[in-house]
Amino acid sequence: MEPLAARESFWGQLPTAKQHLIRTQASQGPCPTAWMASSPDAELKCLLQTALDEAPKINDRNSTVHGCPVLRACPGCGALVRHTQEGCPTVWCAECPCSFCFRCLKVGYCGYKLPQCRIKKRQRLHGKGSTQPPL
Repeated sequence: MEPLAARESFWGQLPTAKQHLIRTQASQGPCPTAWMASSPDAELKCLLQTALDEAPKINDRNSTVHGCPVLRACPGCGALVRHTQEGCPTVWCAECPCSFCFRCLKVGYCGYKLPQCRIKKRQRLHGKGSTQPPL
Protein backbone atom coordinates (compact mmCIF):
# COMPACT_ATOMS: atom_id res chain seq x y z
CA MET A 1 0.00 0.00 0.00
CA GLU A 2 1.13 3.54 -0.79
CA PRO A 3 2.34 5.76 2.08
CA LEU A 4 -0.14 8.41 3.27
CA ALA A 5 1.83 11.30 1.73
CA ALA A 6 1.76 9.62 -1.70
CA ARG A 7 -1.99 8.96 -1.45
CA GLU A 8 -2.59 12.59 -0.46
CA SER A 9 -0.54 13.81 -3.41
CA PHE A 10 -2.63 11.62 -5.74
CA TRP A 11 -5.90 12.91 -4.31
CA GLY A 12 -4.49 16.43 -4.57
CA GLN A 13 -4.39 15.86 -8.35
CA LEU A 14 -8.13 15.18 -8.59
CA PRO A 15 -9.03 18.83 -9.31
CA THR A 16 -6.74 18.54 -12.35
CA ALA A 17 -8.48 15.28 -13.28
CA LYS A 18 -11.82 17.05 -12.94
CA GLN A 19 -10.63 19.83 -15.27
CA HIS A 20 -9.53 17.13 -17.75
CA LEU A 21 -12.95 15.50 -17.42
CA ILE A 22 -14.71 18.78 -18.20
CA ARG A 23 -12.49 19.34 -21.26
CA THR A 24 -13.01 15.81 -22.59
CA GLN A 25 -16.75 15.86 -21.93
CA ALA A 26 -16.96 19.04 -23.97
CA SER A 27 -15.56 17.10 -26.93
CA GLN A 28 -16.89 13.56 -26.70
CA GLY A 29 -17.00 12.60 -23.03
CA PRO A 30 -14.96 9.80 -21.43
CA CYS A 31 -18.06 8.17 -19.95
CA PRO A 32 -21.29 7.05 -21.57
CA THR A 33 -24.17 9.53 -21.39
CA ALA A 34 -26.24 6.81 -19.70
CA TRP A 35 -23.83 6.95 -16.75
CA MET A 36 -24.23 10.65 -16.28
CA ALA A 37 -28.03 10.35 -16.10
CA SER A 38 -28.11 7.09 -14.14
CA SER A 39 -26.90 8.04 -10.67
CA PRO A 40 -25.93 10.95 -8.43
CA ASP A 41 -22.35 9.64 -8.10
CA ALA A 42 -21.84 9.41 -11.87
CA GLU A 43 -19.28 12.22 -11.97
CA LEU A 44 -17.17 10.48 -9.31
CA LYS A 45 -17.37 7.17 -11.18
CA CYS A 46 -16.35 8.93 -14.36
CA LEU A 47 -13.32 10.51 -12.65
CA LEU A 48 -12.31 7.15 -11.17
CA GLN A 49 -12.72 5.40 -14.53
CA THR A 50 -10.60 8.06 -16.21
CA ALA A 51 -7.87 7.52 -13.59
CA LEU A 52 -8.01 3.73 -14.11
CA ASP A 53 -7.96 4.09 -17.91
CA GLU A 54 -5.03 6.52 -17.99
CA ALA A 55 -2.82 4.91 -15.32
CA PRO A 56 0.50 3.78 -16.82
CA LYS A 57 1.67 0.20 -16.47
CA ILE A 58 4.33 -0.88 -13.98
CA ASN A 59 7.59 -1.36 -15.89
CA ASP A 60 9.88 -2.78 -13.18
CA ARG A 61 10.68 -6.28 -14.48
CA ASN A 62 11.77 -7.39 -10.99
CA SER A 63 8.38 -6.56 -9.49
CA THR A 64 5.69 -9.20 -8.94
CA VAL A 65 3.20 -6.71 -10.38
CA HIS A 66 5.16 -5.95 -13.60
CA GLY A 67 2.68 -5.24 -16.39
CA CYS A 68 -0.19 -4.20 -14.10
CA PRO A 69 -1.64 -0.70 -14.24
CA VAL A 70 -0.31 1.43 -11.35
CA LEU A 71 -3.89 1.93 -10.07
CA ARG A 72 -6.54 -0.63 -9.24
CA ALA A 73 -10.02 -0.17 -7.77
CA CYS A 74 -10.56 -2.10 -4.53
CA PRO A 75 -13.06 -4.91 -5.21
CA GLY A 76 -14.61 -4.22 -1.79
CA CYS A 77 -15.25 -0.47 -1.86
CA GLY A 78 -13.99 0.95 -5.16
CA ALA A 79 -11.22 3.09 -3.63
CA LEU A 80 -8.13 3.54 -5.81
CA VAL A 81 -5.12 1.55 -4.58
CA ARG A 82 -1.46 1.61 -5.64
CA HIS A 83 1.10 -1.14 -5.09
CA THR A 84 4.57 -0.38 -3.66
CA GLN A 85 6.04 -2.61 -6.42
CA GLU A 86 7.90 -4.53 -3.70
CA GLY A 87 7.05 -7.92 -2.23
CA CYS A 88 4.04 -10.06 -3.09
CA PRO A 89 1.13 -8.66 -5.08
CA THR A 90 -1.37 -8.75 -2.19
CA VAL A 91 -2.47 -5.27 -1.14
CA TRP A 92 -4.72 -4.01 1.64
CA CYS A 93 -7.22 -1.22 1.06
CA ALA A 94 -6.90 1.76 3.41
CA GLU A 95 -10.64 2.47 3.12
CA CYS A 96 -12.13 -0.94 3.95
CA PRO A 97 -10.92 -4.27 5.38
CA CYS A 98 -10.43 -5.83 1.92
CA SER A 99 -7.15 -7.38 0.81
CA PHE A 100 -6.73 -8.52 -2.79
CA CYS A 101 -4.21 -9.61 -5.40
CA PHE A 102 -3.08 -6.63 -7.46
CA ARG A 103 -2.49 -8.97 -10.45
CA CYS A 104 -5.64 -11.09 -10.73
CA LEU A 105 -7.91 -9.01 -8.44
CA LYS A 106 -8.92 -12.06 -6.40
CA VAL A 107 -10.00 -11.08 -2.89
CA GLY A 108 -7.53 -12.47 -0.32
CA TYR A 109 -4.27 -14.24 -1.11
CA CYS A 110 -4.21 -16.03 -4.47
CA GLY A 111 -0.84 -17.81 -4.59
CA TYR A 112 0.48 -15.51 -7.33
CA LYS A 113 3.10 -17.95 -8.57
CA LEU A 114 0.36 -20.32 -9.69
CA PRO A 115 -0.79 -20.28 -13.34
CA GLN A 116 -4.31 -19.09 -12.46
CA CYS A 117 -2.95 -15.74 -11.18
CA ARG A 118 -2.92 -13.89 -14.47
CA ILE A 119 -2.83 -10.14 -14.80
CA LYS A 120 -6.37 -8.84 -15.28
CA LYS A 121 -7.04 -6.08 -17.76
CA ARG A 122 -7.85 -2.56 -16.68
CA GLN A 123 -10.96 -2.48 -14.56
CA ARG A 124 -14.29 -1.12 -15.78
CA LEU A 125 -16.58 0.48 -13.22
CA HIS A 126 -19.66 0.25 -15.41
CA GLY A 127 -20.81 -1.57 -18.53
CA LYS A 128 -19.20 -4.51 -20.33
CA GLY A 129 -16.36 -6.06 -18.30
CA SER A 130 -17.39 -4.15 -15.19
CA THR A 131 -15.94 -5.02 -11.80
CA GLN A 132 -18.62 -2.76 -10.29
CA PRO A 133 -17.16 -2.11 -6.83
CA PRO A 134 -19.63 -0.14 -4.72
CA LEU A 135 -18.89 3.56 -4.30
